[in-house]
Amino acid sequence: MQAAENTRTASPYQVGKSRKFFEFDSSLRGGKGHGVRIANKDALRTPGLITFAPPPEKGYGFAELPEKPQLVHYPKEGKMPRDLEILHGYLIVSERLKRVFEDVDAAGFEFVDCDFTLADGSQGPQYYLADVVRVLDAIDEGASKIRIKYERDYRKNEDVKIYSFLGPTSLVFRDQVVDGAHIFRTPYADNIFCDEVLKSACKVAGVTGPHFINVEKM
Repeated sequence: MQAAENTRTASPYQVGKSRKFFEFDSSLRGGKGHGVRIANKDALRTPGLITFAPPPEKGYGFAELPEKPQLVHYPKEGKMPRDLEILHGYLIVSERLKRVFEDVDAAGFEFVDCDFTLADGSQGPQYYLADVVRVLDAIDEGASKIRIKYERDYRKNEDVKIYSFLGPTSLVFRDQVVDGAHIFRTPYADNIFCDEVLKSACKVAGVTGPHFINVEKM
């Protein structure tokens, strides 16, 4: 597992004075989607969970995995993966997209090397499981159009804040909090956000799969 500290770090990419931010996701594809499955997902799951997923105490990143994830492509289930897909709450990224992420903002990600087997039993191209591990409380709630609700966390015996992005949403980020980060998540939702630097780098690299939604009009 290749881990990165959950901190903001400087990047060689220039940040403009007027930054644009985007929600980062995998775009929908027609038909069945991708046909990649994790053959050994039961062996990888965190104790106490019924499926392989991010550890519940954080909600992101990876627990210590007992073995290497085994990705398998099943043509009947869907197409070959693009540079970016999503599975079990994680990003599946190609070698090409991993290089983009590391060049732009390596500290924002955690990667896990995977074996990838094609339907005929041959070895497929290199893919990784990845997750965004930088968490920033960067949304300016007063300047944003956002719904905030509170739900009871019975494990902690307290009410927890949750952001809801259903319906018309417009987000403003505090530049002093985002600082030099190019990708991050908020502590109050599962959504991932990035700036125009990462978006542009993906476009230049010609990667397939990423989808960017302008946060000024979600």
